[in-house]
Amino acid sequence: MRIYKTIILFTAILLTSCYKTNLIENEVAIESNQPPKPGYFKKNVLIEDFTGTWCGNCLRVVYAIDKAKEKTSKIVPVAVHDGADPFRFSDITALKTLVEPSNANFSLPKAKLNRITTWNYPEASNLPQPINMTSENCGLGISINSFVVNSTSSNTTINLKIETKFKESYNNLKLVIYLLESKLIYHQSNYLDYINNGQDIDDFEHNHVLRRCLTNITGDAINNTTQGNIYEKNFNIDVPSSIVKENIEFVAFVVDSNNNVINVRKSHISENQTFEENQ
Repeated sequence: MRIYKTIILFTAILLTSCYKTNLIENEVAIESNQPPKPGYFKKNVLIEDFTGTWCGNCLRVVYAIDKAKEKTSKIVPVAVHDGADPFRFSDITALKTLVEPSNANFSLPKAKLNRITTWNYPEASNLPQPINMTSENCGLGISINSFVVNSTSSNTTINLKIETKFKESYNNLKLVIYLLESKLIYHQSNYLDYINNGQDIDDFEHNHVLRRCLTNITGDAINNTTQGNIYEKNFNIDVPSSIVKENIEFVAFVVDSNNNVINVRKSHISENQTFEENQ
């Protein structure tokens, strides 16, 4: 069954280093999900948005993510900043090499879906691509629970527990955990006519910004991934006062041996989750 959604299509004309974009409405088919099966889990999609405050075209992906989130709640965005940027991710080179080994110096913006698939340009015209990677029936589910242990003027200590429950058996899985920060106000370059009339935005709010990877960037091995098992991993995290604790988010995802994300979950600080399990 196909469900037709009205989305925005783009036509772009290359003008030196900038794109002039016109908006065209069109009907695009989005596949509907299969009915939920008991014991399986909601499947979300990870969108790693490689971006920069200096990048005039990068709001194109932010715009597309916002459009996708209007269609489904299963979108988990992560903003990975690069270049001469106050929010530059410290391990950016390793991450770019991981998601695109043959072209680690790729230009921005670029959005990777579930780590290994490039979201096709223009992203807002290709909303079905990430949406069709979600479903109601995933063989594993994730829950995230956190609470503040101690908070001082210099740092905050957070206890974090990640659980993964298996409806199906898997091999060679790894867990990756990100710490994000939202509500970061900073100048954003902008070349896009359909956002702020093509003008830069001095007080742009940067959300879901990747600040730290709490595991190895490739993931930490998960033991005992057999059907019916629940895997648990705990962390005590010291967060400096430069990161506002109220604006912290966590993203946890499980990858297979090909670095493909099987499922992903997001959480706000001090949130206690249960598994998104079908009854």
